[in-house]
Amino acid sequence: MTVGDLKYLFETLYETRVRPEIDRLFAADRCCRPLFHILDGFPVRRFRSGLPLLFGRALAQDEEIFLPTAVASEASFAVALILDDIIDGDERRGLVDAAHVHWGLPLSLACAEFVQNELIAYLSRQFRRLGQPEHLRLQQVELFVHCNRQVAHSFCRDACHQNEP
Repeated sequence: MTVGDLKYLFETLYETRVRPEIDRLFAADRCCRPLFHILDGFPVRRFRSGLPLLFGRALAQDEEIFLPTAVASEASFAVALILDDIIDGDERRGLVDAAHVHWGLPLSLACAEFVQNELIAYLSRQFRRLGQPEHLRLQQVELFVHCNRQVAHSFCRDACHQNEP
């Protein structure tokens, strides 16, 4: 399989499986416009959402089991890009305005906070719906929180360094 084949596969998985679920979760909420600004305006490699689905295929498991992780990975990465641009003072994300430039700082920050919290609730609901044992649900949600805590802490360290003389 070539790199081009993988890119096509990841994009197809995103468009057919992950994006419809992100739309179902967030599209109706106007405060999520900065999220979609990044998802639609900044073309990224969709491997964050594709890998969990491919793991499921490799393990001959129902793709539905891995979809919540794929959705959370992609949406959380978009949130990280929103916050990264704010912290770094970047006005552009690739070829588009940064979300905070286009939608404003208050909405972009509120969107980031809302989406991250909603993703935690979404993961818990979906894992419960899929019948995963309680201890596995808790471990998966805790891992998601841990990963996002690490990203947030890296943003804090960057911001601290920017304020040092």
